[in-house]
Amino acid sequence: GARVAGCTSVVVLATVTLGDFTGSDLARVPLVFLDRVELDFTGYPSSNDGVTVSTLYAIECMPGAFHHALARVRAFLTDASTAADDVTQQSAISSASPSVVLVSSITRLRGLSEGTSLITATFGSASSSSELAVSAVVSL
Repeated sequence: GARVAGCTSVVVLATVTLGDFTGSDLARVPLVFLDRVELDFTGYPSSNDGVTVSTLYAIECMPGAFHHALARVRAFLTDASTAADDVTQQSAISSASPSVVLVSSITRLRGLSEGTSLITATFGSASSSSELAVSAVVSL
């Protein structure tokens, strides 16, 4: 829904009927909106989930092949009362340069050639973007 400037809560009327008894009361309910989404990249396969990825590298034993990453999208609410929710499966993820980084499933990103691509995740009306590099040289 649309935000109302300065409106942080609404008053609702609740009516409960049990048999012959009916009771009503007013309650103030806080309004909570989507504040932002954040996009990051983790290792693939999912057993590498704790590994943050910013560059995909060539696979040494497979010429022209690069490793993969997983995109993760988290939503944050305006009240900050709960931890971020993982909304990756409900998000649209795209690559500005699909010849460099291909979005090969909802969450899987595959490096195709050297370069960088801006990866964008959109959840509802919010979006977040981050660069993902693809390199043929592994620096130690």
